[in-house]
Amino acid sequence: MRDTINHTRNLTTNHHKPSRTATRFQSTGSCGFCGSWFKIILLIGVLYTSCSLGGDIDTWRDMVKKPTTDNSEKGNDNSGLTFTLIENDTAYSVTSTYGIAGDVVIPAVYNGLPVTAIGNSDWGEVFYNITNMTSITIPASVTNIDDWAFSGCIGLERITVKTGNVVYESLGNCLIRIADNTIILGCKTSVIPIGVLSIGDYAFAYYVNLTSITIPSSVTSIGSSAFYNCYGLTSITIPDSVTRIGSNAFYHCGLTSIIVQGMNPPQLGSGAFPKPCPIYVPDSAVAAYQSSWSDYSDQIVSINTM
Repeated sequence: MRDTINHTRNLTTNHHKPSRTATRFQSTGSCGFCGSWFKIILLIGVLYTSCSLGGDIDTWRDMVKKPTTDNSEKGNDNSGLTFTLIENDTAYSVTSTYGIAGDVVIPAVYNGLPVTAIGNSDWGEVFYNITNMTSITIPASVTNIDDWAFSGCIGLERITVKTGNVVYESLGNCLIRIADNTIILGCKTSVIPIGVLSIGDYAFAYYVNLTSITIPSSVTSIGSSAFYNCYGLTSITIPDSVTRIGSNAFYHCGLTSIIVQGMNPPQLGSGAFPKPCPIYVPDSAVAAYQSSWSDYSDQIVSINTM
């Protein structure tokens, strides 16, 4: 049946991202605004149209192909996991909803196919702000995890990667990318292991209950927003091995003391540190730091004054 649909009735999305959920129905309709005919598709109570999407509806329907939230088929007791076929229907990616909580175990196999990805690069942030999740177990089959996939999961206490994973490992409750020894996810109980070379972008972001962390002397780079919004973090020591500190790395932290041990100022991104907060550096390097870090020149003082 063809119905006239008026744009003012809140039936289009204004280019919002579609949800990865099962298709409820599709039909055709007439746009009450422009009068043209188009297909419509309903995803979780929101109508998406070829008019509002700016393209063929079949393209968008393919993006939600065969997802499921049927908990009985997951192989574990977690609710809120959603599996979507990827890689030409040879594997699954897994995402979540806000209903998930507790100890989350991602299965290695679903419906006879491997689970190889956490998230979908078109959206990202797939476990974003799931505050009731206390642990995550990642199978050996997973070879791709979206950036910021677990940002804001402040209840997270344990991170485990199953033995045999060739891309990721877990040490000290840190999720580490093996190829470049980079932490891509930490939590409030993390202990950064010696040997890690980089703390990735957003690795500890939004962990407001992180109260202390030791950066080992193996670390050379601290990524952008690595500790963004870590309100509970009151002091930090940056070893002399660090040569780069990204933008907003410690922005919005509760820092009252920053110690930088290197004689040579690391490359510094904008907004890396909160103001005002004393930045203690080697006595003989004060002038170099004040020149290189001009935005913080009034905060830089000799470590001998502590």
